[in-house]
Amino acid sequence: VNIVPQSLQVFEELYRYAEDSEVSRKRIKPENQDANVKLDLNSPEKSQIIFKLEEVSVLFPLRKKMDMVLYLSPDTKKPVLTLIREAKREISVDNLSENIAMATFLPVAEKENKLYLFIKYDHSMEGKYSDPILITLSKDLLLTQFKKFGVLSSEVEDFTKCIEYMRKQAILAGFRISDPFFSNPQANGDNCSFHVECHRGTKEGTLYFLPDHIIFGFKKPILKFDSSDIESITYSSITRLTFNVTMVTKDEQKYE
Repeated sequence: VNIVPQSLQVFEELYRYAEDSEVSRKRIKPENQDANVKLDLNSPEKSQIIFKLEEVSVLFPLRKKMDMVLYLSPDTKKPVLTLIREAKREISVDNLSENIAMATFLPVAEKENKLYLFIKYDHSMEGKYSDPILITLSKDLLLTQFKKFGVLSSEVEDFTKCIEYMRKQAILAGFRISDPFFSNPQANGDNCSFHVECHRGTKEGTLYFLPDHIIFGFKKPILKFDSSDIESITYSSITRLTFNVTMVTKDEQKYE
C-alpha cells in the first residue's frame, strides 16, 4: 500500500467481499446448495453473484444473446464463469485461475461505442466447447447496467470505470482481464498495442498486436499466438498500400 496507494481500495473490497461471503455461507441452507440447481439471477441471495452482464451479444462459442455471470459455486464456494440463457447454463468454466489462459478487452473496428471481451480457456465444464468466448459489449448499455446494479453512481459517464470494476472483480475470482486499448497503458502495466484490418485468403478480419499475443479474428477459426511461440515473421508482395505477412511458429506452422 505504501508503494501503490491505490491498492488499498482493492484490499478493502476484498475484505468486504470475504466478510459478506462468510455471512452468506451461514445464511444459505444446505438444501439450496445443489450443484444442478438453476442459477436464479433474481434470487435475493445476491452475495453469490460477483458480477453479471445482462443480454450481451455472444459470438463464440454460441451465437445468441445471453447473460454472462461470474458467481460463487454453491458446492465448492469457488468462482465460476457461466453464460446463461433463460436460467439455463449454456457454458461454464471453473477453476478460473488455471483454466483461463487469456482474457482481454479488444476494440471493434470502426465502432467506437462497442468493444469485445475475449476469453481463451482450456476446457468448459460441459466438455463440448473449445472455441474462445467472444462477447460484444455496448459501452452505453454497460454503463446503464452498472448504474442500475449500484456498481457505479448515477453521475458517472466515464466508461473506463466499468472496465476498472470488471478487472477488479476478475482478480478476486483468480484471473486477469488485460486492457491494452481502453485505459492508460502505463497505469495498467500494458505496452502499446494496435490493430489493423487485413485478410487471410478471402477471409476479412482484424489482426490485434498485444504485448504478449497476436490474435486474428473474428470468424472461425480464431487464431491466437503467444509471442514466445513465433519463430519468424517475413514480408512480401509489397505495394504502395499493401503487403503480405507470413508468420511461422516454432512448430513449423505457416500463416499468411
